[in-house]
Amino acid sequence: MRRAFDQLCQAAAKTSTPHIDARDVLTDFCHQVLNLMYWMNRQTDKSPDASKLVFKNQQSSEWSLAVAICADLSNGAKHFGHTKTSAVTGRKSGHAIVTRQRIHKKMAQTWGNQPTVPGYSTVVWTLDADGIEYDALEIATQAVDDWDTWLTAHGFSIPPPPTTW
Repeated sequence: MRRAFDQLCQAAAKTSTPHIDARDVLTDFCHQVLNLMYWMNRQTDKSPDASKLVFKNQQSSEWSLAVAICADLSNGAKHFGHTKTSAVTGRKSGHAIVTRQRIHKKMAQTWGNQPTVPGYSTVVWTLDADGIEYDALEIATQAVDDWDTWLTAHGFSIPPPPTTW
């Protein structure tokens, strides 16, 4: 999940990554966030129930809006639409979706015929979950933090992020 998060940050930052690939990176990150729950729940009978972090449950103080938004985005991409109950709302409506993808392009600056500053683009995604807009990179950052908090609270150690992949 951390590697997918790093790739998402790179895709959103100054990059030459085409916007189609950048959207795939967002989807892959959301798949990783959701799949971590499945992986955790299959480890042992004594493993804590990671689904409490993902799916809205009024009795669970562990629920994470950011992780639930990623779950909705992952399920929507995986099933070509939302066919299940939303992890965000607990209903069959209000699923998280990508509503906008903006690409900001900065053209290369030249002096004569020689480029002096290379061009780049940045990607910004806007998400909607139950009628509320969110920035995708902020949600992704919160999802990683929430998973780290959950894992640490349940006795799992979190390795420091690598300096390079």
